[in-house]
Amino acid sequence: MVADEPTRISVDTRARLKHLGIPEDHTGPEPVQLRPEDLARAHRSIALKKDEHYAMMLKAHPEWADRIEYWQVHDIDCAHPADALPQIEAQVLSLVESFRKNG
Repeated sequence: MVADEPTRISVDTRARLKHLGIPEDHTGPEPVQLRPEDLARAHRSIALKKDEHYAMMLKAHPEWADRIEYWQVHDIDCAHPADALPQIEAQVLSLVESFRKNG
């Protein structure tokens, strides 16, 4: 990565991924816009913080706004990344565990 190259994910997220041993390239090459076919193909759709993302879903994909799961994890406007990122990690680990139990 070139020093002046814009990052596609936050410095805090990059540091957390590194701490967890998760290669950054697992995040995808760049952010992408959610499409209806993504939602239709998914077995489960999750967004973070309903207060923030529900309105976005109503605008972009109103038929899906009430059909996805929202995790109540605050973004940097309300929580420090050092608090929010472990919450996301715990939610993901809980989700993976539910797959193992039901799977």
